[in-house]
Amino acid sequence: MKKPILLILSPLIALAVDGSAAVAESAYGPQLQQTMIPAAAFRPASSTDLSSWTNGTITPTSNTETVFIAPLDLPNGALLYSVTLLIVDTDPASDIKGSVFRFGQAVSGTQTCTQFYWVRTSTGILGRDVLVLADQPLTIQSRGECNSIDSETQFFVRVNLNSTNHSLSGAVLLWRRQVSPAPASATFDDVPTSDPFFQAIEALAASGITSGCGGGNFCPNEVVTRNQMAKFLANALGLHFPD
Repeated sequence: MKKPILLILSPLIALAVDGSAAVAESAYGPQLQQTMIPAAAFRPASSTDLSSWTNGTITPTSNTETVFIAPLDLPNGALLYSVTLLIVDTDPASDIKGSVFRFGQAVSGTQTCTQFYWVRTSTGILGRDVLVLADQPLTIQSRGECNSIDSETQFFVRVNLNSTNHSLSGAVLLWRRQVSPAPASATFDDVPTSDPFFQAIEALAASGITSGCGGGNFCPNEVVTRNQMAKFLANALGLHFPD
């Protein structure tokens, strides 16, 4: 998976290096999307982590480890392919470290947990460059298991700046929406698990876009009227206009 990711990222990296990467619109659909997290969205992980702000970048004020985090504000269920950190590292004796992590709070009880993914360092970088955090695609889920704990979770980008010669200008996310995995059993009597459209139809039902045609059926081969299409689209997009 690493090779395709880097191929996809090649134009993205070119944009990031010259500073012209822009925030992308969060469109619907399965296509790859690019979202920018500006440096201003990163916050110190501790009250003792001090930094300065200059021309859209953050830089530590001392040569000690300074940790910054920013939330991954992506749709629930999104598939994250990479995080590209826009950095400057002119300290040959120290590296910048980046990672993605999730924090989980147990649904019941008081347990918490932290899991780290895609830990990378700026080894070999000297100057303005990018640090690509990528491995196997990561599904961003607000609920699931975190280190064997049934938990509500939040995902973050974490950057460790260790020198006054380190700085961060932001992060670029490469991601896409994905259809929910198919359930083990069928909702509609006329759409069995073996149907090639089973997953898509079950996703529509689970999200409340359709309840079928009645009698426990979906009627997959029936013609869709303009009235029905209007309801599908309004439900799917959550269309709402104030009075």
